[in-house]
Amino acid sequence: MRAVSVLFGALAVSMPWSVCGHELLRDVDDPAPLASTPWLTDWPLWRELEEANPLSDAPIRREPRYVDPYGWQFIQDPYRLGFSKHDELVLLSSANAAGGATTGSMQVTEFYSWVRYSCLAQPDVLLNMTGIFDGYYWSGPTMPHLPGQVDRLSLDMEAVFLGEGPINTIVGFHPQIVADLQEHLSSKAWNFDGRLIQTFRYNPDWMFVYGFAIWDRVDVMFIPELGAVWTPNDRWELRLLFPRSQINYRLGEVWGGQTWLTSNLEYVVQSYQVDFDNVGVKERIQLQDWRATVGVRQDYHHVSWTADIGVVFNRNVKFRGPTPDFDLDPSALFRIGLWF
Repeated sequence: MRAVSVLFGALAVSMPWSVCGHELLRDVDDPAPLASTPWLTDWPLWRELEEANPLSDAPIRREPRYVDPYGWQFIQDPYRLGFSKHDELVLLSSANAAGGATTGSMQVTEFYSWVRYSCLAQPDVLLNMTGIFDGYYWSGPTMPHLPGQVDRLSLDMEAVFLGEGPINTIVGFHPQIVADLQEHLSSKAWNFDGRLIQTFRYNPDWMFVYGFAIWDRVDVMFIPELGAVWTPNDRWELRLLFPRSQINYRLGEVWGGQTWLTSNLEYVVQSYQVDFDNVGVKERIQLQDWRATVGVRQDYHHVSWTADIGVVFNRNVKFRGPTPDFDLDPSALFRIGLWF
């Protein structure tokens, strides 16, 4: 498994540089993209398109033509190019398990970590390459006897085609290894996700999102990616989207950082290969739930942190093989995250 980790890491770091390292310096220095899209002139941009980087001699550059409707950057914040990093810890309280032959309760801890490189491969093509390593730590239930840890090692590859008008097209492919990385991998240990989305900026206040995603889980799921983003002023940002909605309100500057109140509603489906310790059988497991949270976020120019509390509900655990499915009661959620 160490060889697989090295391979994914090498791809995540080397591919962006080989594809667009020299193009980044040539294209992003050119102010023409903003001037050539007059429909953007009324869009309120919060940051300069090039800023000093306190962590490096190379400046931070931003692309005003692109908005990631599901991303961590705010809608009126020009999209950040170059490297970015995100770490997140999620704690789910213990919940009783019921159904099938299940007994006991289950507590879940999740750790998410990724590194992304974003650049312009061509003046109208933006690439995002994201190397991801996530860890999921399970305690319980008594039966079935699940492993204590599973991991996700993946590389998300995304191309954004920047239109001359207000329409952008997003194409993504996300192969994933999902298993206990200490065990032999079978066909149950791979997920292959994809997405095709378009965004349409109707005016400075409204952006519409439409498309679909394919999630490779126990079931192959076709997920609509639909909704609207409303930014009526520089205080409110409402992402009324499926499968993840977010409503943000900017309080203003607090202790030197721009401070936001946030709320989220998200549909989550995860899938992994699991090895049952007591019988030595490989299974494919799917965990499905809804997550609703409220919290606070602070942005210190190039570093952001967030803290959320909430509830996880409609929790279902499903297997591809003969293991009986079961449900989990609702549980509390606590989440902290850091971006830089």
